Amino acid sequence: MKRAFLLAVVFAACSPVDDGQPPPVGTSGTTCTGDLECGEGRHCAAGLCAIDCTSSKDCTFLEPDPKATPTLACSACGRCLPKGLRDDGCLAPGDRPCSVEADCASLGAKWACSASNTCAPRCTATSGCGELGRGFSCGDAGVCERRCTRDAECWFHGFKWSCALPAGVDGEANARSATPIVGTCKAGSLSYPVVTKTDPLAARLAGVWGMMLSAAVKTNDIPVLTSVDTVSVSHLLVRVDRDGEGVRMAVKLCTAKLTNFELDDTEKIQLFKVALPDRNLDAIDPMRMLVAKVDAAGFTTAPFVDLRGATLADPANDPLPTYKDLGKQRDQDHDGFPGLTSNVSGVLTGNLYQAQRLKGTISFSVVADDHLQGPLDCVQDQAVLGATNPQLVNDSYSVTHAQKDRTYVRMVRLRTEATCTEVMRLGEQETGWLVHVPHYDPGKKP
Repeated sequence: MKRAFLLAVVFAACSPVDDGQPPPVGTSGTTCTGDLECGEGRHCAAGLCAIDCTSSKDCTFLEPDPKATPTLACSACGRCLPKGLRDDGCLAPGDRPCSVEADCASLGAKWACSASNTCAPRCTATSGCGELGRGFSCGDAGVCERRCTRDAECWFHGFKWSCALPAGVDGEANARSATPIVGTCKAGSLSYPVVTKTDPLAARLAGVWGMMLSAAVKTNDIPVLTSVDTVSVSHLLVRVDRDGEGVRMAVKLCTAKLTNFELDDTEKIQLFKVALPDRNLDAIDPMRMLVAKVDAAGFTTAPFVDLRGATLADPANDPLPTYKDLGKQRDQDHDGFPGLTSNVSGVLTGNLYQAQRLKGTISFSVVADDHLQGPLDCVQDQAVLGATNPQLVNDSYSVTHAQKDRTYVRMVRLRTEATCTEVMRLGEQETGWLVHVPHYDPGKKP
């Protein structure tokens, strides 16, 4: 019987553009009052998000003499403007590019140019970076920065970001070190080949997607409550790349929420709650999924493993460490405690330290080139490594919930520059493809 303790399963209007992707879902006809509402690469025109260009070559037709030296360039907000003219109102303040401090002057006196070459407020502690949102901390130079120990920690800001570390430092090994070297996230570029409807499905699926993953378990032998039915709803940012006749996916966890439920879906009083702090979420390794061949009728990922809070020679089969034997534990969130730390509240309170593992496959149905969904077939196990409250240290165990339609995945295509913040926002809407519903509906349409 697999052991677990409330396991968190974690896993602007435009035409086809130069990065090879069709218009991202949800941008066509989006209303706006200013550029910032449209996001990177788009601007507000006549009350609607719009895009005039994706690269400077798109501006050629506006040149007085197309054969002469170009005088126009595509701005950060998708406008054709004279070269050298700044146009970054579509970017959040922390995303505005800079090379010198003067580039940030319009934002106010407290703003400076960070090591990531983006504008950022000055700070004396990480708490002073809160206005930029998650993923920022106070750097050594007293300026808020996107700090990292490996590339995956930068992916919260999108897949064009990577971690700049000293020469010779391997990011993955660095992240597993007890004393990792801290680097700075740097923005690069990300693009995909132009595709058409006649290209293979594997080519058409390439791009950046948002994912909602719902997984339900029954946890037994919990102190006080005995057992509880829990669903973990995760929102993830996914990069899909063609791999021959199939695809490979890099899956970055953005957020996860655990909620206890009644079998009849009536509202349940949350007497026992587990929350995952940002430090936990940001430390989780990205999942890697592989599909050997995609087919319009449907396709299934190869078995994948999501291991957390432990270092095992055989990640899929070796036993997890426990509070009785911490030998193979991994302080993955670097907080000085074994495994990953979660926060428990309700009838019992305290910090809980865990190792977790998920093994599974996803069977996708192609609803459209920009919408996927399918059931998640998984096995989960977990071990308690310790806790601040002795009552939380126990041998409770979880099994996949008998109502299997509560465990499923949905994906929707996003723009190439999409971020975790965008995925999380889509999950918080009243309706939408990434909004969680209790039960999987195989016939659902966008």
